[in-house]
Amino acid sequence: MHRSGDIADEALAAALDQVGLDPVLFAAISTSRGRTGYRTPELGLFARVDEVGYEERARHEVRFAKWSEPRSLPILRIDPRYPDQPIITASGSVTLWPLAQPVRESEIDPDWFGHALGRLHTVNSTSAPSVWNPGLALRTGLEGVRQEHSICAESLSTLTSEVDRVLLWLDGPGSALDMGVIHGDASPDNTVCLDGTPLLIDFEKAGIGPVAYDLSPVRVLAKRFGLHSEFADRTTVASGVSVQLGAQAMLDRLFELSIILGAIAPYAARPVFRDEFELRIRTLDDEGAGWTSHRELLAI
Repeated sequence: MHRSGDIADEALAAALDQVGLDPVLFAAISTSRGRTGYRTPELGLFARVDEVGYEERARHEVRFAKWSEPRSLPILRIDPRYPDQPIITASGSVTLWPLAQPVRESEIDPDWFGHALGRLHTVNSTSAPSVWNPGLALRTGLEGVRQEHSICAESLSTLTSEVDRVLLWLDGPGSALDMGVIHGDASPDNTVCLDGTPLLIDFEKAGIGPVAYDLSPVRVLAKRFGLHSEFADRTTVASGVSVQLGAQAMLDRLFELSIILGAIAPYAARPVFRDEFELRIRTLDDEGAGWTSHRELLAI
């Protein structure tokens, strides 16, 4: 039986063969949620492999990056040497990006971060590629949770009720919110630096949605994961988004449900993730409850 890393290696080798590059130069650096990252300083490239079944995720990221290029948005583009992307293979899809430097949270200027989001929000959105569909994502996630028999019935009932409540609001009062191009997962983690210029990355959820939703990641990070509240406040001000507290609370809950069902539930067969899943459901209404990040849980 193949391990997921072996399959990602196979996809990378097949893709690089198509463009005449040597896979030996690439070293794997991360694997999470059906995606493996590789880097090669020699070629100045970062390669991302998406498992079979995630081809549309890779296609969307390429479409969004290409769409953003003529609009001078602060977004990492695909590597211009390889314009025909993603590269689809029998083992997965591969995209190639300029090798940028990760940026620590403490090094990110929240004023820049908020301004970068604001630039996205104000660009003409009529032609923007969009996959922002939280209803589909949450419903799909719920179906996956129902297949995990170790989840307690009370937690599943609470989660189902919360998803129903938030989606009903989103289709009702939430539909009147200001809409625009959004990143969809605007965490400071999704920032890199290329040739001294900070840029946003990871556009798999980007599209047309309520612009205030792009504030929810920093607000939830401040509430649940220890991000300094000043970062969230300054990001909000710099973005230019008008915050309506009741609506923002619902968008924040939407983001919390999204990271529970997208980053924790798929790993619920592992005891440490199952415990975190149960904790998050129990503490949804506890404003002071801290949560453990997906990255930290993977390291346990």
